[in-house]
Amino acid sequence: MGCRIVSFTGGEPLMYNGIGRLVRKCVNLRYFTGLVTNGLLFGRFLDEGWPGMLDMLVISFIDDEAAFSTSRGHVNAYRIVKKNIEDMVERGLSPVIQSALTDDTLVHAEKTAAFSQSLGIGIYFSFIVETPRKGYDTVNWDDQKISGIENAISHISTIKDTYKGVHFNPDIERLQVRGGFNKHVPCQAARTVVSLKPDGSVSLPCYVKTVHSISPGTALGPGWKSADAVSVREACGHLGCCRGCMNTCMYAPSLIGKPVLIFRWICNSKP
Repeated sequence: MGCRIVSFTGGEPLMYNGIGRLVRKCVNLRYFTGLVTNGLLFGRFLDEGWPGMLDMLVISFIDDEAAFSTSRGHVNAYRIVKKNIEDMVERGLSPVIQSALTDDTLVHAEKTAAFSQSLGIGIYFSFIVETPRKGYDTVNWDDQKISGIENAISHISTIKDTYKGVHFNPDIERLQVRGGFNKHVPCQAARTVVSLKPDGSVSLPCYVKTVHSISPGTALGPGWKSADAVSVREACGHLGCCRGCMNTCMYAPSLIGKPVLIFRWICNSKP
């Protein structure tokens, strides 16, 4: 089907007992293989070998004990994850820190950038946005969102210029302020991404919204070419659930046909 990249995300992918087997399988098939984790469970896998096979390993972290442990709902989260990151680097791995910022954690961004620089690893900054995931209906997103977006963008841009290895894309943040995907930048998730869920089903148009599902008992090829799947892919970006969506994971895959934005995305992705 032309796929070249596999990303294990969640939820928390390290809760799946077979994650090491899946990573090895994807590497053997020559996929670019990535994994996104909150880092709490990573210590138990350090000696298994497969973490070193990953092309990209992303760990969620903010360098402030109270803020990070509170956000994780785990009193020792900060110490556990920070030690796991340091142990990864000591063993020759190159994790990348992902810091999703709120008004409360924005003040810790520079300290987190300094921590990543001290280890010689990269860091991605982004702002918390409303994500239309099932089960998150009770979250008060207004309390999570960054206020004063331009001042926040300026602050992180200054950090990016000051510290090595910092990645930040202001275009993504401004897309959120303008209401998410729209007619100028329509989401193309269903055309560019195969969203595989834990039960083995494939969700269309993406993993956060299911208009059509290919069941685990259906061969992916025929299921992908079915009339229902094709109709969802063709309508992707214009469906009611697509317009105004703020799922930033699909931003880069949706820049097909937008050369100026692709160029800006590449430039902003450079540390």
